[in-house]
Amino acid sequence: LCTSANAWLTYDIAQGKWAVVINKSETPQWSFDDTNIIGNINISGTGVNELYNRVEVEFPHKDIRDEKDYVVLSIPVGDRYPAEIDNTLTIKLDCINDPLQAQYIGSLELKQSRIDKIIEFRTNFVSTGIKAGDLFTVTNTMYGFSNKQFRVTKISEEDSDGNIILS
Repeated sequence: LCTSANAWLTYDIAQGKWAVVINKSETPQWSFDDTNIIGNINISGTGVNELYNRVEVEFPHKDIRDEKDYVVLSIPVGDRYPAEIDNTLTIKLDCINDPLQAQYIGSLELKQSRIDKIIEFRTNFVSTGIKAGDLFTVTNTMYGFSNKQFRVTKISEEDSDGNIILS
């Protein structure tokens, strides 16, 4: 359901409720740099062998009485990394019956799966209100980031000698 709506489902611990995060452009509410990042920054991503370069979307097509239909999209060979193997992302959308909408969702999912940069760092209690789904920026000269935008997917809270540290 969330994929069909171009959204994510997350649990908001502060409110004790499930929340929907809509996948859309927004203004980041948080900013991190050397003044509020504690310790190291770890950057990772998906290896070239795990990148998706093709998507196959299954959906009930409205024009053929909701029979199964498929939309298939591929990243052009010229836009792939050297030695990138074929890897297909399969999506089943039961709530979409329009081929253009299925194509849009498939294209978005495929493109976003390739923009895979994971950043991990620790910060202090000042950022306690941040939650999964929030957008934030990072400025760091070592990695060449100047207000580089990321989305929070996971937060860990730890008590370090009476101080609250968020990862």
